[in-house]
Order: sequence, then structure tokens, then C-alpha cells
Amino acid sequence: MKTLQTWCFVVLFLCVSTQNGLGSDLKQVVDQLIVNLRNNFGQLTEKRTQWLANHDEMKGTLMKDHESLEEILKNSKKAVHFIWNSYAGFQLIQRGRSESELISGKAQIPVVAEFVSKKEGFLLEVILDSGLNAIEIKIEERGRPELLAVVRVDPEQRTMTLLDGPVNDLVERALQSSEDFPSKEAFDGPFKVSVQAWGRCVFLSLWTGDLSFRTPAPLPKKIHWCRSMLMESVTADTTYQVNVTSRHPDADCHGVEVFCDSKREPLNEVVSAKVYHTLIFG
Repeated sequence: MKTLQTWCFVVLFLCVSTQNGLGSDLKQVVDQLIVNLRNNFGQLTEKRTQWLANHDEMKGTLMKDHESLEEILKNSKKAVHFIWNSYAGFQLIQRGRSESELISGKAQIPVVAEFVSKKEGFLLEVILDSGLNAIEIKIEERGRPELLAVVRVDPEQRTMTLLDGPVNDLVERALQSSEDFPSKEAFDGPFKVSVQAWGRCVFLSLWTGDLSFRTPAPLPKKIHWCRSMLMESVTADTTYQVNVTSRHPDADCHGVEVFCDSKREPLNEVVSAKVYHTLIFG
């Protein structure tokens, strides 16, 4: 814009100078300047035309990309439901073939139950009602001083911990921190603690939301720990005891580090507890 203003000023000055008799030879200069101005305007017009063409091309490309994304999204929605239904069906079939019910109907915590392993591993699933009470699930082999697994779920602190070892000397093996832990609002409804022991390894996962597998949802993150070859592993025909306790988030444990009971109410109830005697992935 400044260049155009400068050219206009020069032409106006030369025109005035010519009319005032400052030199007839300036006419050629003025004519040349006018030609240059026309060329400049022509170049500007070409650039504007090119810019509009580029804009139209980009707009067309964006529209095609949008249509492609819409098509991908439409197909993805169909694929997600198909994949999820296949996964859910596989999970339900696996569970139905090897299910052992530990608790029939709701049971007030604390809960103690036993089962006998049929293979070298099992899957324990405990469903609890809503609430921010901390939960502890102990799994121990009858007659052994060391616990196979201790699972502590604390919705208030948003952590899940896996421990094992002697009752009075438990060792933390794995931790799910608040970064990967469900929000507190997720515990407004029932939630499920899944403990899968197979051989020398223990896997934990925490499920919230729709527990029926009817609705597609991201799978929860798993934490696990595997014992060394020198330590005991899960074996068939072994009796295991499950102990489920609960603690109110405001419970006063008097400085004791171990999980303590509390008389505060309300405490959670166990909605169901089942054992599956098979290796179930996912």
C-alpha cells in the first residue's frame, strides 16, 4: 500500500511539473511510470487470483478430508461395537465354564470365604457397592505363614497396592498411582476388584462403570508382580482363604501402618465374589 501511494505521489508531482513547464521531456518519464503502474496492478491482480485459487483448493481439500473422517468415524463405530461384543462374549464364555461362587447375595464386610484351586491359577473377582471406603482383600494359602496377595484399594487417595509376605511384614510389590486411577466419581456405583494369580505371577485390575460388558469402554490398566523361581507358586488342589475388610476414609488407625478396621458407618458391602478356575485374558 505504501509503494502504491509513493508511485501516485511521484506521478502527481511529475504531472504538475509538466503542466508548469518544468520540461517536456518529462512526458516520456510519466508515460513510463504509468506503464509500470499498470504492470504492478496486473501483477497484484495475478497474485490475488492465485491466492483465491489456493484458497479454493485448500477449502476443497478440507471438505474431502472432513468427508473421509466422517466415513472413518462411521466405520469405526461399527468396528468398535463388533470388537467389543466379540471380546465381551469371549469373557462371558470363559467365566461361565469355570465359575465358583464364593458369596451368594450381598454380605456385610468383613467377609471370609474359602475355595480350592482346580488348576495352577485362578481369577478372583470381588464386586463391592459404592463408597469411598478403603478396601483390603487378603488371599492366603491354608497352612502357610505368607500371604499370596494383599490388595489395598483406596478411592479417597486414588491408589491400588499389591503386597505379599508374612502378615506382620508385608512387602509392597506394585502400585497403581492416581495418574492411572479412576476418579472419585467413578465409585458412586458398584466397582470390581479383579485378582488373577497364575503360576508365580499376580495381576490386578480395578473396574468401574458398567460391569456387565454391555457397553464398550476402555479396559482398566493392570499392575502385576511375579515371584522368583525360589518362591512358591499357585498349584492345583490347594485351599485358599479370601478375607475382605473395609475402612472408612476418616478412620483413626492410631498411627498403625497395617490396615485397621473402623466402627464408622457406613461400610461397604460385598455384592458378589466369584472365582474362575481358568486363565482369562483381559
